[in-house]
Amino acid sequence: MNLDANRIVFDDRSQSFFCEWPRLSTEMLVPSAQAEIDIPPRARKQPKQTRSKILVQSIKEATLIVVDRYGTHDVQASTICEVAGIAMGSLYQYFVNVESIFASLYEDHIKATLAQALEQDYSTKLLAELHATLRELDERLGVSYYRQFYSKGLNNLFGVPLHTVTH
Repeated sequence: MNLDANRIVFDDRSQSFFCEWPRLSTEMLVPSAQAEIDIPPRARKQPKQTRSKILVQSIKEATLIVVDRYGTHDVQASTICEVAGIAMGSLYQYFVNVESIFASLYEDHIKATLAQALEQDYSTKLLAELHATLRELDERLGVSYYRQFYSKGLNNLFGVPLHTVTH
């Protein structure tokens, strides 16, 4: 199993790794799931300044607190804002809706694990942990973004299905 480093890009401005996701095509989908794919919404913009990064991180942490307190069906932007101690406009400046916050949580885990894998000359243990973490997020958030979307991009990136990777 090899990491296709050509698909990973380091952005000097944001000091972040980004992954080139494969274009979603019908060959990548199981026929019964083609009409049901749940593509996660993207964030409106990425924070650049330190205070903006802190704001976005507080929104993400507040989202997880709200999910743990009230469950996934009662997650509302107003509740997240109340827990984070921010104005509603601040949330919508960076996120389209609650689902885009969920997607951002997935992407944070993926980016952190990819950065760590590149630093450690690629570890299959890290990939197995990423797989488990993203599956847990699916369960915790009550969505199937990993199963239906992110797993396909990661499988393509690493050349093997992540569920076949073991410790």
